[in-house]
Amino acid sequence: MTVVLQQGINGVVLGSLYVLVALGLTLIYGVLVQINFAHADIVTLGAFSAYFFMHSIHDRPRNTHFTYDIIFADVGHRIDLGAKTRFR
Repeated sequence: MTVVLQQGINGVVLGSLYVLVALGLTLIYGVLVQINFAHADIVTLGAFSAYFFMHSIHDRPRNTHFTYDIIFADVGHRIDLGAKTRFR
């Protein structure tokens, strides 16, 4: 029974990641009227980095999520600033 419950939770987590990617692409397309496929690159980079970071420090997931949320918010902000200054 615990395996079924864990797989159900895994399915919900993966489904919510798909929803976040789809909503991001829809929002970008709705505002800019062009598809920005770099959005998926940032999501993939964040997911892989979070996975490897969490397994490298062997910490509880709650602490790790808080840490990589801060790190990738800063990375996203720097990418946004770089794109704005480059295309002005």
